[in-house]
Amino acid sequence: MKIFIYIFCLLTINTALSQENGDWRLFPASQHPNAILKKDYSLLQKDTVKKESPIKVINELIPTESKGEVTINKDERIDALVKELGTTKPGKANIQIDGYRLQIIASSNKDLVVGERAKFVASYPSVRPYMKYDQPNFRLRVGDFRTKLEAQKLQNELKNAFPYAIVVKDQIELPKIP
Repeated sequence: MKIFIYIFCLLTINTALSQENGDWRLFPASQHPNAILKKDYSLLQKDTVKKESPIKVINELIPTESKGEVTINKDERIDALVKELGTTKPGKANIQIDGYRLQIIASSNKDLVVGERAKFVASYPSVRPYMKYDQPNFRLRVGDFRTKLEAQKLQNELKNAFPYAIVVKDQIELPKIP
């Protein structure tokens, strides 16, 4: 432990002493930006320079060599892709909100779910079905209901044909305005 304290003290003293001579700086003291501003700040005290803004004086102190130029080389296909994906096509904007759907079936057997979907579409063509795969199950959900009560009305109508249908919270699509 004594050796650790001894080494720590040596490093601390060495660091403190190395900062006194100014060799540790990135710029020599005469070229350091803060030193230039401090040295030329006396110009601001004169009556002739007081009328100029400090920003103008500082901009004059910055060497012109430090102002650079940036060149961007990019593929022309990037602009075409941004233009294509950046525009909204009519009819493709799927704005979704919180709502309810009626889940008819959830099964790992895709053929069973597709069969139930066909049966539902034949019985209720006006209600839109949604088939979704959430690993490992396929889920058949129907309707876009804003309230749970609306979904329960359809659930009561489907009680005989689909007895295991349940109301679930889901993201629904906004109804289309006629």
